[in-house]
Amino acid sequence: MARTALEQTRERVVPEHYQQSEQAALIHLLHTATYRFAAPFTTGKDVLDYGCGTGYGAEMIAADARSVEAVDVAPDAIAYGREHYARPNLEFQVIDAGGPLPFANGSFDSVISCQVIEHVATPDAYLREVVRVLRPGGTLVLATPDRRTRLLPLQRPWNHFHLTEYSERSLTRLLTPHFVTVESYTMGGKRSVLDIELRRTRRLKWGSLPFTLPIIPNAVRIKGIEVLGKLKRRVLPPRNGQERTSRTLLESDVSIGKGLWPSVSLVAVARRG
Repeated sequence: MARTALEQTRERVVPEHYQQSEQAALIHLLHTATYRFAAPFTTGKDVLDYGCGTGYGAEMIAADARSVEAVDVAPDAIAYGREHYARPNLEFQVIDAGGPLPFANGSFDSVISCQVIEHVATPDAYLREVVRVLRPGGTLVLATPDRRTRLLPLQRPWNHFHLTEYSERSLTRLLTPHFVTVESYTMGGKRSVLDIELRRTRRLKWGSLPFTLPIIPNAVRIKGIEVLGKLKRRVLPPRNGQERTSRTLLESDVSIGKGLWPSVSLVAVARRG
């Protein structure tokens, strides 16, 4: 049987594409850093990976978790996860966007939400579902891009898949009504490595500014971003599939801690009462 083939996008990390470019390798590293950070909250636990994508992170935590339920709204991503990451304690399931989770109250010790909340139209409803399926004292580990290094004040996201991007303050403000404690961390690391991402986001921040001002209608924002993407693809030669990173990126190049700057992502640890 043919295996599921997935397109690599900045919203979907596909394992076989990790080494096609330095940028792709770094995006993979930034994502897996969150799952490594979450290990103390997932080892020996029943875990929900809420928005698991292709499932590489769910497979990481399943190595030491008691059980992992990995859910996503994309059927092709779930099919990919089932084919590539089968484990006795790991289950993949498609869920409805915006609908209730198919789990009973208090099903999990921990919930992982990696690069999802920025896509969610009703984040409070999303978080209420997290609280519902967590056991008392359970933990949410949530990661999302840090708007402070991606956007100007009041600028709307240049990624048209993102509805809202958060600062450390606004993310804490979102989480606090739902949890008894919220600890905030930032994702930093070796500056020469982070600069790969910082240069990219700086170009996009300024290049998209005419379409991402707060007064611009959303339809115009999305159309303008699509036009910029088409122009970029015409100007830049396509990758030939054989390109490789010019350096070896290491796990130690990325770190998560209190007040690290510059920060490419936010990571919050929130505990249910």
